[in-house]
Amino acid sequence: MPKRRTEDRNLSQSGQNLVRIVIASYFLAVALGLIPGTGALPLTEPILPEPYADAASTGIVFAAAYLVLIGVWLRLSALILATVLFWSSYIENVGTGNLEGFWRDLALIGALILTYTQTLPRAANRRTAFRWSRKVRHVTPTRIVTPRRLVTARAAPGLHLVASTESPAPGDNIFRDDPDLALAS
Repeated sequence: MPKRRTEDRNLSQSGQNLVRIVIASYFLAVALGLIPGTGALPLTEPILPEPYADAASTGIVFAAAYLVLIGVWLRLSALILATVLFWSSYIENVGTGNLEGFWRDLALIGALILTYTQTLPRAANRRTAFRWSRKVRHVTPTRIVTPRRLVTARAAPGLHLVASTESPAPGDNIFRDDPDLALAS
C-alpha cells in the first residue's frame, strides 16, 4: 500500500498576524468608544470614583489591545486582556442574564488566546512589529601583550619609590602579592 504524503496545514505567521490585528482592533474600538462592547468598567467602578474608573478601564483595555496589535509582550498582554474581558463580561452580562453577550466575549477570548498558542517556535521574531535581533560581534585578535608587574608600596616621608616594570617569568603568577611588601606594611 503506497504511503500518502501529508502536509501540515497550519495557519502561516502572516495569517496569524492578521487575525491578531483584527481582534486587537476590535478591542481598541471598544476602548475608544467607537463600537459597543464589554470594557473594563465593571472591574474599576467598585474601586475608583466615576471619572477615574472610566479613564482607568479605557487605559487598561487600550494599552493591552495596543500591545497585542503590535505584538510586543504578546503572551502577557493577551492574557491580561483576556482576563479583564472575562471578568468584566461575567460581572456585566451574567448578572443581567445576557448570555449572548457573555458567549460572544468568550468566543473573543478563545480567539485571542489562539493568536499566540498556534505560533511556530521559530516565528517569534516575525510576530512583532518591532524586531530586535541579537548580533554577535566578532573580535579580531591583535598583537599579544605581556603584562608587566607594577609594584607599589607606602613610602616613608622623604623617600621615593620606583615602580618595577620588569616582565614576569612565563610561569609566574602576576596576581600574587609580594610577601616582602606585605610584611613591610
